[in-house]
Amino acid sequence: PQPAIGLAGLEVLDAQFNVIEVPPRHINMMGPQANCDCSMLLNEKKITSDPGEMWIVEVLNEGEVSIHVDLGKEYDVGGLKVWNYNAGQEESCFGVKRMRVYLDGKLGSPEEGFLIRK
Repeated sequence: PQPAIGLAGLEVLDAQFNVIEVPPRHINMMGPQANCDCSMLLNEKKITSDPGEMWIVEVLNEGEVSIHVDLGKEYDVGGLKVWNYNAGQEESCFGVKRMRVYLDGKLGSPEEGFLIRK
């Protein structure tokens, strides 16, 4: 298969671990894949194996994929929930393996990123 990376969903949590509502227009990809629609990451169906309910993008030149989330105002962020791509055994390689997280441009994860499980 073509190199790709995908997720079933993302949620940003505040300091009390409540979900911060992110409007679809506030989640974007940066870099070569900037035209990709990331709003599927905010889909209510996060536990699914239906590829039509998940976000996936082709990886160009074996590069990294960068997603930018604008919360719209200042929050004390308490966490991030990630649902990995889960369209089946053959496509399990499309899930995110490591994720670096930046908060206001400052690294908020280990340099090598958080390990994201299948």
